[in-house]
Amino acid sequence: MRSVLVIEDSVEFANFLADALEELELKPFVVSKPSDANFKLRNQEFKFILLDLNLDKGTKGDGIVSAMRSRKDNLNYATPVIVVSGSIDKERALSLAGTVQGFLVKPFGVEALKERLLAMNLI
Repeated sequence: MRSVLVIEDSVEFANFLADALEELELKPFVVSKPSDANFKLRNQEFKFILLDLNLDKGTKGDGIVSAMRSRKDNLNYATPVIVVSGSIDKERALSLAGTVQGFLVKPFGVEALKERLLAMNLI
């Protein structure tokens, strides 16, 4: 089973994503804190990552992507990242264009997730 890292601070939405990924025969690992995400990214290889940009207490997910992409010896240096966010402005999307591979705006359903993953050849 292929592992997927889900970085999401909303328990309800994290549970939805975990259930959806399991339906697609993927193994989700859910974390809500950047420190937990960075630990996982240093110690486990993932097929892809679903990242909420606006984490709890104003923490931005951008820093997680920057840290992941900063060293070529990182296990997940080239791992695809799909941003899942309630909103994203054009300027922020452009600033992430070279480091993330896709965006999904919340709320979305299982079919939208599946279509995105199929289009990216991740499932």
